[in-house]
Amino acid sequence: MNSSQDTVLAVLADSEEILYRIQRSDKRIVYITVLDPNIISKAKRTYGPSAIEELSRLEVWNDHWTTLTVDSDNHGILCQKDITEPHAAPTESLREDYTRCDLSSLLILRELKSRTFEVTYNQDCAILKMARFPYELPWLLQEMHIYHALADCPLTPLLGYVFESQCPDRVVGILLEKLNGHWAQPDDFETCDDALQRLQQHILHGDLNKHNIIVTPEGPKFIDLESSVLSGPDNVESRNQERQALSIKLADTSGEGRPW
Repeated sequence: MNSSQDTVLAVLADSEEILYRIQRSDKRIVYITVLDPNIISKAKRTYGPSAIEELSRLEVWNDHWTTLTVDSDNHGILCQKDITEPHAAPTESLREDYTRCDLSSLLILRELKSRTFEVTYNQDCAILKMARFPYELPWLLQEMHIYHALADCPLTPLLGYVFESQCPDRVVGILLEKLNGHWAQPDDFETCDDALQRLQQHILHGDLNKHNIIVTPEGPKFIDLESSVLSGPDNVESRNQERQALSIKLADTSGEGRPW
């Protein structure tokens, strides 16, 4: 493989380990966990080309693997291939009535948040939310679960699932309709309050702010449902508190929840 055509798609570097999500030259998505950060110099860890330059020196770099765990001991660098499976949504968490879209078919137009992107889909714009690394998967699954519960509710828009590496079972994202409208403002209180009450018949949003409500020509719609829970008799007080806070949230000028 030609390492010059490998691309770092995401990196998370801290004092304990480094995580890489990389697209290889053959378009496969692979994952690397560096357990000893000192293997890669601090100046090169997060800059894609420099990180690829360092990683391509590993003796197993041109082997075929999907996950690679890299560590060191007194004898040098240790590389273990495919001792972990690439993360993906469990099959039982997916529904057959949603389409599955290959990530490689989506053109990323811009990054909205760390794992949220505006993309092209069927010659139109859509929103991609994904789990770039295993620790992000529970957030994706929670949001996916909420969207499933709202399948018959017009207040939220789920288009389908997104898989990677030409493997339909490796679902790592969801595709959402891009909403045309404006972020909710104080003047939108009455319509937003009415829409929120209808939403709360199904779920408690859990992270309500003005940038999570898009006022469209069809009315307010809600996004960012990672913190949402199904509505029930045990969260009546929380639903009331969410409604009572709505006017304050719509008047907020702090930028809370705003995309980058």
